Amino acid sequence: MGRLQDGPERYPILLNLRGKRCVVAGGGNVATRKVRGLVEAGAEVVVVAPRASAEIQSLVYRGNVEWRSRPFVKEDAEGALFVFAATGDHEANRAALKAAALFGALTNVADDPEGSDFHLPATLKKGGATITVSTGGASPAVAAWLRDRMVEAVPEGLELALELFSLLRSALDAEAKAHSGEGFGKLLDAGIVEDLRKGDLKAVGEKVDSVFGAGFYLGALKEKG
Repeated sequence: MGRLQDGPERYPILLNLRGKRCVVAGGGNVATRKVRGLVEAGAEVVVVAPRASAEIQSLVYRGNVEWRSRPFVKEDAEGALFVFAATGDHEANRAALKAAALFGALTNVADDPEGSDFHLPATLKKGGATITVSTGGASPAVAAWLRDRMVEAVPEGLELALELFSLLRSALDAEAKAHSGEGFGKLLDAGIVEDLRKGDLKAVGEKVDSVFGAGFYLGALKEKG
């Protein structure tokens, strides 16, 4: 068998899209999924399509999305960070791809993963964590299948642990922060997520102090207060 993916390895990244213009060419089911994720990320979303789904129209009504009710033209890509080509028409998608390149925008083309600048991974959000799975565009179905099987791997109480670690990290000095990952790893291995889930704060305090020094847990709480 040959390689699953030719060309360069993709670079995984989580972006802050708040206020960034993202253009979606298309208004059907695929385009709607793209729009939904972009709105959740706080992007400035522009949909270009003669027709749009009820969900997109609802987002337009609420002021979350701008809808240009017509076919995509190359000028629609001007000023965009990303262009999502999801028209359901191969030639129209190719035209959006070319327009994006003309204006320096990165593209995701629904029917051409190899020709896209980036892929969208299958995403799981649970307990304050965001977990993504990608197959490099080889099979979104496999990525979604793997994501769904990771749900049970995220323990209840994780969000409490994230809040605690943020609190503890803020109480560390700059040098200690640089090496805090090892300490937090020890706490996780010691079962602190389960302690937090059960509300056993005595055990939490003892474990934190065993890693960061006596009295550190109460000191961090006082700093927060």
